[in-house]
Amino acid sequence: MQESGKGGFFEQKFEQWNKKLLDLSKKNHLLNFKPRKTGTFELSKEGEIETLFTDLMEGEGYLFEVMTTSSSNEENKKIKDRTRKLDYIRKQIKQADDELGFNIGYVAFGLLCWKENDNHSKEFQSPLILVPIQIKRENLKSPIQISRKEDEEISFNPVILKKLFDDFGIEIDEKYEFKNISESLSYIESCIIGFDWSISRQVFIDTFNFQNLVIQKDLENNKEMIRNNPFIKAISGVKDEVVGKLFDEYNEEIDLKSESSKSRLQILDADSSQQEAISRARRGDSFVLQGPPGTGKSQTISNIIAEQLGLGKKILFVSEKQAALEVVYQKLKEKGLADFLLTLHNTKQKKSDIREQLEQVYNLSSNPHKFREEDSSRYELLDKKVHELNSYTELVHSQENSTGKSFYELHAKLSKVLLEDDLLFSVDKKLLSLKYEKMEVLFQKIHELGKMYITSTFRHKDNGWKNFKG
Repeated sequence: MQESGKGGFFEQKFEQWNKKLLDLSKKNHLLNFKPRKTGTFELSKEGEIETLFTDLMEGEGYLFEVMTTSSSNEENKKIKDRTRKLDYIRKQIKQADDELGFNIGYVAFGLLCWKENDNHSKEFQSPLILVPIQIKRENLKSPIQISRKEDEEISFNPVILKKLFDDFGIEIDEKYEFKNISESLSYIESCIIGFDWSISRQVFIDTFNFQNLVIQKDLENNKEMIRNNPFIKAISGVKDEVVGKLFDEYNEEIDLKSESSKSRLQILDADSSQQEAISRARRGDSFVLQGPPGTGKSQTISNIIAEQLGLGKKILFVSEKQAALEVVYQKLKEKGLADFLLTLHNTKQKKSDIREQLEQVYNLSSNPHKFREEDSSRYELLDKKVHELNSYTELVHSQENSTGKSFYELHAKLSKVLLEDDLLFSVDKKLLSLKYEKMEVLFQKIHELGKMYITSTFRHKDNGWKNFKG
C-alpha cells in the first residue's frame, strides 16, 4: 500500500511534527513576550542600550551589588528586588544546564511591536536580538556578575524570524554580523518598512528555550532522507515492501537458549527481558525499551553499548536529560570502558579534556588485549550451568506425563491444602490409573456431595440408607 491522499501519509505526519516543534502560538515567550514578575529583569533601567550592548560584548559585562550602605528605603528596595530576580534567573539557567545540557540565559536587546494585521487591535512584543549570558555569584554577600557566554553566538530571535517569513514574507539574514546595536535594530526597521510596526529600545534579562527550533530546522534540511527511512515510514503509516521487511525481521523471535555465552559481551547483570533487548540491538532491530524507574533501563543501555563496542561498532547515545548520560557514563567507567567514551555534550568540558580523551583512545592501540585459553573454559562452564538451569525449567513445566499436567501446576494445587489436616483412608488402586480429567470430575462430585451434606444435615438424618454398612 503506497502513500495516498493529497500529501500522503508522510506529508501529514511531517506537518504534525513541524507544528509540535515550532509552537508559534501566543503562549510562546519568544513570540508574545510579557515581563514575568520574578523571571524577568529589565536591564534598560540601568543604562542606555548602546552602553549596555558594548559593556556585554566588549567589556566585562555587568556587576550588581547585593549589599548597600544607603539609608534610602527606596534604594534598598530596588537592590533587594533586583537581587531576587537575578538570583532566580541564575538558578533557572543552572538547572537547565545541569539537567538538559544547554543554555537558556539571554539578554534580549530590542522588542518588535507588531500586529497580526492592520485590523487587529492587539499588539504583540517579541525579543529581537539575543545575547547568551552566564550569571555567577560566589555567596550570598558576593555581587552578581553577568557576562557574555563566549562559546555561543549572538543571534536574532529565531521564532519571530520564522513567524515574519511564514506569515508576512519578511526575510531577515540569520547570518547578520552584530557590530553595533543601533545599526542592527535599524537593519530590522528597514526590513519591516510598509508595516505599521515599531521597535522598542528596551533591554531584558530572561530565560528563553528555542532548542526545538533547531530540531525543526534539522527536519526541514533532511526531509527527503527522513522520508526514505524505513522506520520513519512505519511510524508515518506508510505500508510498502520496505516497511513489511522491517516488521518481518522484528517479528522473528529471539531464542536466548541457543545463544552461547561467548557471543554475549555484557558487563552487567541482565535478566531474560533485558537479554532479549540486548540481542535485538545486536541483530539491528529498532525498538522502544520502556519500564518504570528502577527496572534496569540504564543498565540495559550500558550493556548494549558495551557489547556494540566489543563488536567494533560506533555508538551515539543521546538523551534529553544530562543526568541520564551521566548515569550510563559512570556504569561504563566503573567497568573500565571510559577510554572508549567521548563526551560530546558537556558544557563544563574544556577543549583540553577532548584532546586528552582522544589521546587516551589512540594510546590503547599500543596495548591490545589478547583472549586467553582459560577465559574460553569459563564460557564453556557457564554454558553448562545455563543448560542445567534451562533443563530444570523445561522439566518443571513439561506436561508429558500420565496426568497431562506439569509439576508446576500440580504443586500449585497441592499448596492450597498443605496446611489442612491429613485424612488417612484406603483408595482403590484403579483410581490411581484414572486420567487427570476423570479424576477432576470425581473430585468435583465428592465436593458437591460434601457441600450438600454440610448445608442440609437433615437429609442424612431422615435418609433410609443412613445405617447401611454394605
